[in-house]
Amino acid sequence: MLGYNPAMRMTSGVVAAIACCGVLGGCTVAPRADSARIADGQELAVLREQARTFSSIDRQLRLVFHDAGSLAMLPVNAGPVDFDREMVLLAALGPTRSEDSAVRIRRLWRDGSVLRAEVQISHPVASALSAGTPASPYHLVVVPRSDLNIAGWTAAATPRVLAGRRPTTR
Repeated sequence: MLGYNPAMRMTSGVVAAIACCGVLGGCTVAPRADSARIADGQELAVLREQARTFSSIDRQLRLVFHDAGSLAMLPVNAGPVDFDREMVLLAALGPTRSEDSAVRIRRLWRDGSVLRAEVQISHPVASALSAGTPASPYHLVVVPRSDLNIAGWTAAATPRVLAGRRPTTR
């Protein structure tokens, strides 16, 4: 004779809930961006951006981040990023002689089998350099994720790229 087993009833309930979720389509997993959906010449939308004049980034960088662990290696805060659907691009100038220096990621677009980024760098006129405060500007953008390479950019921050830098906390 079979007896009542509460553990079996709970297991059955969980299995039934998972089955209903899958059958009814109420539960979904966020799909990763499909690079095939980006048409040649199409620009990727900038979802969020952040520009700073002063940072502790000590070199010129062009980096792409596809995961939070790599992004945490730099002293920047991109805010919440859904790395299943988004990626982060960071352009940094490194040390400059004036807080009037700036870098901007103007646009990102598909060009054949790669993505290309237009980056604008501005420096003050020579007469303003003597009065300026040293800075280290950067610009980061959050865009829809793509697995295509970005021409001229390094994918992720590796210890070799960030020699001597330790991970930072947020």
